[in-house]
Amino acid sequence: MVRGCHDASVTVNQPGGWPAEPRLLDAFDAAALVVDEGGQVVYANQAAERLYGHPVRPLVGDTMLSRLFSEHEQVALAVVIRQVLDGRPWKGRLGVSHADGSVRQAEVSCSPLWRDEEVVGHLCVVDDSATER
Repeated sequence: MVRGCHDASVTVNQPGGWPAEPRLLDAFDAAALVVDEGGQVVYANQAAERLYGHPVRPLVGDTMLSRLFSEHEQVALAVVIRQVLDGRPWKGRLGVSHADGSVRQAEVSCSPLWRDEEVVGHLCVVDDSATER
């Protein structure tokens, strides 16, 4: 059982970008999202559907800020995303919005995805083992 990918950078070697084998992220217990440099979700594992209450398919192509995090957390997350795109991993707690309107505190780890010495996006792992608020 894989718990997450905390505080690590990931190198993307294949020419088409991430993910070469997206089903690897389905082994995570925690929600795992691959996000491009523009903030759009390019892959979400099945645990993300459980966490957010939205079907995974519509999450792909959406922006992380618009649907997945509470309004209160969106400003902080924008700063985090800029830091990760600058090549520095980040880990902390954020309020995650569920489709039912509730906000759940979760441990979030975001790590840069590198290709040819350039950050091309980030991998966010969200552990929702905390309680709802």
